[in-house]
This record gives sequence, C-alpha cells and structure tokens, in this order.
Amino acid sequence: MHPFSVLIQQDFIFVSISFFTPHLNALGHMTSSRCLLFLPFFYASFGVRSCISTAKNEVLPRTGPCVLNDNGMKCTEKGYYETVQCDDHGCFCVAAHNGFIAYDTRTDTNKIAPRCSNCHNTLKRIFANGDPPNNTFIPKCDLSMGNYEPLQCDSKQEYCYCVDPISGVELPNTRKRKQRNQYIRCDNTDFSLDPAQFPTTEVLPTEQQERYPVGKESCKLDRNRGYSCNNTKPSLRYFFDYRTFSCLAFEYLGCGGNDNNYRTSQECAFDCKLPDLSGCSGMYPPARGPNGQALTCGPPNMMGTPPDVPPPSTTPPMKNSPKLNEDGCPKDHKCVMGAFFGFCCPKANEDRYNAAYHPKCANGKEPYSEMRNGWRETRFGKTCADNFCPQGYKCQPADIFSYCC
Repeated sequence: MHPFSVLIQQDFIFVSISFFTPHLNALGHMTSSRCLLFLPFFYASFGVRSCISTAKNEVLPRTGPCVLNDNGMKCTEKGYYETVQCDDHGCFCVAAHNGFIAYDTRTDTNKIAPRCSNCHNTLKRIFANGDPPNNTFIPKCDLSMGNYEPLQCDSKQEYCYCVDPISGVELPNTRKRKQRNQYIRCDNTDFSLDPAQFPTTEVLPTEQQERYPVGKESCKLDRNRGYSCNNTKPSLRYFFDYRTFSCLAFEYLGCGGNDNNYRTSQECAFDCKLPDLSGCSGMYPPARGPNGQALTCGPPNMMGTPPDVPPPSTTPPMKNSPKLNEDGCPKDHKCVMGAFFGFCCPKANEDRYNAAYHPKCANGKEPYSEMRNGWRETRFGKTCADNFCPQGYKCQPADIFSYCC
C-alpha cells in the first residue's frame, strides 16, 4: 500500500497514512494496525427510521430511497424525497429519487419556498407513484439550481446527447453512442463517452443502509431496560445511540436486556466509537457532489500529507456547480475538519448539536454533570422516560437529548 492512499468502499472514505496494511476485523469492518493511521470518513447513507406523514399521521412505507437512506429529509407516502425540504436556516429543492440538493435554490428563511427547476419537477412526477417502470428515462439535475445537466444519456445508457439546461429538450445532431475515444461537447464542455470512464449509473437502495461502522454490532441496538428480578436494584447504565452517535444514560432494572449496556459512558464509547472515524455532528450526511461523493474542504497539506495529494473529491468543479463560501462549501454549510481534510456539513445540523451539547436550565444553573478524568461531563439521556436523573433533579426534554436540572 502507498504511504498515502484514498480508498472508497461502499459509503465510506478510508484514508490511510500507512506503515502497515489495513485488515478486516471479525465483523468485516476495516480496522487499523497499531502503527497505521487509517481514517474511514463517512459520507452517505443512514439507517431506517419511521417516517410519519404529518398531514395524515400515517406511518410511511419502509421502502424507497428516502426511507432507506434516512438522511433526515421529508419522505413522500411512496418513500421517495419531497421535492421541497426545509431546515432551521431555509428551504431548498432536492431530487426526488436520491435527495441530492440544488444548493443555490436555498432561501434565506424557512417561511419562503424555493422555485424548483423543470428537472426537479420532472423527477417529482416520475416518482410520484413510487418505483417507475423499467427503462424509464431518469434525467440528471445539476447541484446549483437543479437545472438539467447539459449531458444526458438514454434509459439504456447506450446513447448520450446534449440538452437545453432549462427545458431538458435534446439538442439536434448531438446524440452519440458511448464508446472508447468518443467525446461530446455540451455547453462548451467536452465530455468523454468512454464507458470505462463514464460515471456509473445510480442504483437505488433496496434494503436498510448502514450509516457508519461501529466497534460492535450490538452498538446498533436500542436500549433495553430489562426486567426486575430478585436481589437486584435498578441502576444507571449507558447505551450507544446509533441515531445521534452518542453514549446516553438510562435506567436498567437489573436483569435481561441486551449487550448495548455499559456501566460508564467511557466504556460505551470505547466499545462503539471507532477512534479514527470522522464526520458531521451525529454522523449527519455532508454535502454531496454529482456522483454522490462527499464534498470535502480544508487544506490537503496537513499532518504530513503529501502536498500534491488532493482531498478525495473525484469530480472536478463545473460551471453549473453550486457557489461555494469561504470554507469551500455550498451555501449554509460549514467545513468541519477531520485529521487531514474536512466535510461540508449543514450549518443547521451543526447548530442543533452545538445547542444540544450546551443546554441551560431555566433557573440559570448548569445541568447535572459528573467529573470524568478531570473534566465535567453533562449527563444526557434520550428521553425523560429513561429515568436517568439523580435524586433532587428533574428531567428536561429537549430537541436531541434530555438532561437534568
């Protein structure tokens, strides 16, 4: 293995600064040898959650890319993405089948809806009734305003052609077959039609997607209070919350339960959190490029990284790419640094987690905390029903975590 290498495997980016060769552990996860700095960087999909239709208060189907990816967006009743999405900072348009954001459609407030493109509205119609028929043409929309990408290919991926970016209408005399040494010029840009170099066709998920790797499979289990039994008393335990990438407190009744059960938060973190895993807060998906890869940011020349090795972004910027801020990220995203480069993380999500980790009690006092290795650790729980607060304190529910005042 090269001293510096980038490996894209499924939904994770692994960066290795190596002295030894990486290997798979008993769970099939990539791990590092003692002297190998081996960094898996999460960049894509989430596990299954329950999507609730607020209009009808119905549980949505547990199929479809929006439900299976579970990346925090609103799903249609067929399990695809709602075309208009909103967060605390504004609203924006996304592609119905993969959730790719048109970053420059974002409005400055979530009280104003964006105007979505013809391309996005076409996708909305195609997936309105769920999975479309086989060989349906699925257009590709750009990540700026959501307009049609200038190069489109037919449903069989045999021929490609140029289109008008606003209407999507095929331009005459531009259709060419995919083959080696074949090029096509669309919108003043030359595209290779070599099948070996052409971006792979999207494959929609058909089963639950792993959000990120953990040290033990049991870390993906929900907490289980167990049951009361003779000669035991309820006690405080911790479980790894796969949803929030956090070790949270809960009351354990004494017997039964499952293996996601630890005496301290440190034991929980040691078992479940890989020490070299990096990503957005709560392992929320970062901004993505046109082929689904993470948009990386930050200087590549850090901690001995060779200066001629770029961050693992595989698609060069095009003129229909989104505008970038001073961090090198799309609008309302910020660069969250890892060891060698950062990810473009949604500001709304980072703000939510920052507020969640720094709660305040209504009486002006600090929430309950304990000394852990020389620093104070606030005791957080998932919900107040977990009965995790000590005597004399009352549980306070909040956006992401509950805490004790």
